Amino acid sequence: YGECVKEVAISIYNQWGERVFEDTGASPYWDGTFRGKELNSDVFAYNAKIILVTGEEISKVGNVTLLK
Repeated sequence: YGECVKEVAISIYNQWGERVFEDTGASPYWDGTFRGKELNSDVFAYNAKIILVTGEEISKVGNVTLLK
């Protein structure tokens, strides 16, 4: 993220709305698992809030596809 991003908060949800991942920090990383088990290929929804070093907040929502 370079020097512009202070923090990222991200949540990822399955098709039933169950949160399968949540993390905050400078560079969150999801390995495609939930409760210690690998998930199958699928489309997941995400919410992300990015806080820049200037204090500006950016919110993003969308989909991410998990491929194996």
